Amino acid sequence: MLRFLLVFFSALFAIALANVPQTRNVEKAEGFSNELVQRNEKLLDRLTKLVYDQIVEIRNLVMEQNEEQKKNFNATNRKMEELANLVDKRHNQTLETFNRKLSDLAKQHQKEFEDIKTSIRCTAARRADLTMLANGKKYSLHETEMSWYYANETCVSQGLHLATIKDQKDAEVVAKHCQRVAQWYGFWVSAKNSASGVEKDFRWHDGTKLELDNQSWKDDAERTEDCVFIYNWSDGKLNTNSCAGTWYVICELPSECY
Repeated sequence: MLRFLLVFFSALFAIALANVPQTRNVEKAEGFSNELVQRNEKLLDRLTKLVYDQIVEIRNLVMEQNEEQKKNFNATNRKMEELANLVDKRHNQTLETFNRKLSDLAKQHQKEFEDIKTSIRCTAARRADLTMLANGKKYSLHETEMSWYYANETCVSQGLHLATIKDQKDAEVVAKHCQRVAQWYGFWVSAKNSASGVEKDFRWHDGTKLELDNQSWKDDAERTEDCVFIYNWSDGKLNTNSCAGTWYVICELPSECY
């Protein structure tokens, strides 16, 4: 029995001795595991912070690049606008220069055309039966009775115009010349009423106004009709008649044909 107990306790002691290192190993393993977890957590924190810092840096860099690109884009737009404005300005200047030259050329050709027309008209006018009077002007008489309109066409067809008598000297000279053709008769002149109302507005062929109180009117002239004629008596006073009425005609050589 004693022997049995001795063996039994010997076995228990052996088992106890065997279990002591194993318990210590477990504790060491648990401590190492906890330390490893802590290290991993610290490493994860550092890695997270590193990633976050990289993200922030990348974001700032992208924002800086975007801001720089925006500046470059705005600068490019400004340059394009300046270039477009410059092109428009140059285009407008070129167009204005072209239009001015075209206008000058048109005026030059228009003047040349008018000069040619005047030359042709004056060449024809000088072939008419003209008489130089004491006032230095040339006239042509027509001893055919006709209306004012037909008289005007007759003069124009010869490169002349109906006589324009703006002062008393011309009136006296013309009236005296007309007396050689007919006594106590009237001759159409270029003055005609240009107004459509009751008030009269008499104008000579060149647009010059013949005033109603002009001393050239005959004293008893009523000035109620539209077309003007000159008497070849009473020092060449003026009067009015219906434009459809008939008188003789006196034409005048245009001033530009002398």
